[in-house]
Amino acid sequence: MPFIANPSKSGGGLYSSTNDMSQFIWSILTHKILTQTEVNIWLKPLSTTPQLNTLVGMPWEIYRSNILTPDHPHTVDLYSKRGSAMGYEAYMGIIDQYGLGFTVLTAGGFSEAATNLADTLLTVLIPAVEEATRSEAHEYVGNFTSSKEHESTIRTTMDNGPGLILSNLTRNGSDIVGAIQGLWASQPEIGRASCRERVYGEC
Repeated sequence: MPFIANPSKSGGGLYSSTNDMSQFIWSILTHKILTQTEVNIWLKPLSTTPQLNTLVGMPWEIYRSNILTPDHPHTVDLYSKRGSAMGYEAYMGIIDQYGLGFTVLTAGGFSEAATNLADTLLTVLIPAVEEATRSEAHEYVGNFTSSKEHESTIRTTMDNGPGLILSNLTRNGSDIVGAIQGLWASQPEIGRASCRERVYGEC
């Protein structure tokens, strides 16, 4: 049975299903209808709001949270859009940094049902996805050396923070990480902050 699903504005009268919406979200994440560059531009905020963790895009309602991964706290950006009409409500969301999306369609008089279901889904799903990504990232923890003429070495480690720590990077005998840290330390204001290089992947 189709439900009214309106990801652009309330009262648009667009009929869809969870399957259709899921295919639409997947086509965005896999760059089938827009290039990666176009998606990167689209998934950017256009304006701030009085709330520090809420931004506005086109057409996105963007929420920034640092409590969705309690064991490994870091910021997670949720790009969402909701719509409703005549007792039906749609809620779609994209979390680009994990390559994930979801859609919730509801019917009935309880207008907060879709939001509550989405909140519950994120509370359960995101910590599990974070653990899975960290497990996969262990493959890239260790010492790596190039076999080319100008030998490069990289050493990575992992802590509770996001990404991997770049513990060491040398190129042709030069300590790149040490040089960066020395440059930061030479700046009166910047040098006061802790400096730790991290490596991030992209889905």
